Amino acid sequence: RFVVLALRVSGRLCVPSSRNSSHHRVKTDANHQRNTIPIEPKTDEAPEPPKAPREIPLPYPYRGHEKLIDPYGEMFEKWCMRKTDNYIEKENRIFDQAVDTMGRTQEDFANDLMDFYNVAGITTAPIIREPYTYYKRRLDNENVLDCRKKNEPDAQEEVIFDEGEFVLAISNDNLESSEGETKIRKPSGRKHRFQETIYGDRTVSSDHKLLCNPISEDGIIFNAVIRDIENGADILLVRNLIDVQWAEDNHSIVFTRPNEDGDVTHVYVRDINKKTDVLIYSEPNRGNTLSLGTTLDRNWITITSSSLDKARVFYLDSHNPDPSTLHCLMESPDGYTLQLDHSNGRMYRILFNLDDFSTQVHVTIPLDPNVQVENSNQVENQLQVENQLQVENQVENAPKKRGRKKKEPIVQLEPKLKLNGIEYDPDWKPLLNFTSQQRVSYFIPYDDHVIVYEMVAGLPQIKVLDLSTGETHLVKIPKKISSVSPLPTWNPASKVHRFNYSSPLEPPTTYDYDLVTRELKIVHQRNSLKYFDPKDYNVQRLLTKTEPRLPITLIHPTDVNPNLKLNSS
Repeated sequence: RFVVLALRVSGRLCVPSSRNSSHHRVKTDANHQRNTIPIEPKTDEAPEPPKAPREIPLPYPYRGHEKLIDPYGEMFEKWCMRKTDNYIEKENRIFDQAVDTMGRTQEDFANDLMDFYNVAGITTAPIIREPYTYYKRRLDNENVLDCRKKNEPDAQEEVIFDEGEFVLAISNDNLESSEGETKIRKPSGRKHRFQETIYGDRTVSSDHKLLCNPISEDGIIFNAVIRDIENGADILLVRNLIDVQWAEDNHSIVFTRPNEDGDVTHVYVRDINKKTDVLIYSEPNRGNTLSLGTTLDRNWITITSSSLDKARVFYLDSHNPDPSTLHCLMESPDGYTLQLDHSNGRMYRILFNLDDFSTQVHVTIPLDPNVQVENSNQVENQLQVENQLQVENQVENAPKKRGRKKKEPIVQLEPKLKLNGIEYDPDWKPLLNFTSQQRVSYFIPYDDHVIVYEMVAGLPQIKVLDLSTGETHLVKIPKKISSVSPLPTWNPASKVHRFNYSSPLEPPTTYDYDLVTRELKIVHQRNSLKYFDPKDYNVQRLLTKTEPRLPITLIHPTDVNPNLKLNSS
């Protein structure tokens, strides 16, 4: 898909020029002036967006038998780019006129936003990982600190990472790197090279002694710096990786690397006490890409090999991340992507239908009755009541798709669903079913509850399934027109779920939701803009008149004319 990227800079829109476009360069030749559309004079009328004259089918197939249609393909043609420039210039003029009537300049708006984001204090919700609580704190000089406190009375704050001092730490000549990689060099007075570093998500090992700090120059390929938290020394640099996960042995990281074409096709493990990276898995199928994850109980690192129409999931023992512990557990049917998770002895399978975007959740338990799984009987009774469709039966009678036969991976599918010597029932039981109108975004299996984040008609919902009773309920989100996302969960037995919440009229807020009492509690909230009062505004959700019915969020002052007709065409 090609899209035209519009960036608003200090209130003004600008469109980056395409590589083969020459209209952004100054020309004086007659042909250029004859083909250029003159910018229309200043006007109070709302600009009309440019329209592509015709649909252009893209030259590549989709899932072997279809072609994608890009209705905006000609937006990249020179004449249409000039038309787009005219449209953006009109919007900028209208914005300037609106700002003039408010008595505020674009610089005033920019300063207000900077004050909002650079406010000193705790900037993220605390994350509890016994025996510590982790959070980020911003200083007055805009430096961001990664901090933690022990969960004890009168515990002192401990700074484990300071972005302002990172330049000094990374310039150490003795910092080791992966075998075959060049050792990191001193910046030699070029400190500014590292001040604009893009930081990934910093993570801490399970024993709370090591910090993994991913850094990047392009936000795609990262270098991971391993730091000893106790003495603050950076002890290892691992280059050219995409995803990274700590293993539960507390001295190894598992990460993915791209090939020469930029495709993520290799998984490695690195013991920080050794000097070599060990290859875990190499994807043989061209077009497949690899991604890393972890089960909620942290016992397994998941490796997912995905193509356009199916997925294959591998499990790697997180306590012993050796190639010998890699298991290829399951491959999805054609037309589905697959996710596996594990918690409290149960294994969960989440299948996403790529045709109608529906989702099915199945569960299985160990065959050995001596293996204890809490609430197994209640769950089994609930499963029998659910009116579900077995995905395998649907796929079995589906027509075979044409295409080149793929190579088999290095690790073959396991003949039995078996982990750590425990064999699981191959007869998966349906647990939850979501239609194409319910887009599942997160699935979190606690020991006693299952939490699912879904989108219904463009609005978020958080559904909770009680595994002891089989009952489901929805979390009462403060505002329907909002955005929610879960925070990392480190205790599967917890009865409290923490999530982030934000809405157009409220600042970012973090809530704790009690899964038993069903109560919400605010644990962190950012300050609002100093000149903004939510009571002065209303928010509405509209849908476009034409298909597809796209949602539009509209915010307007409360004193707006009630007879105003909103055009959602």
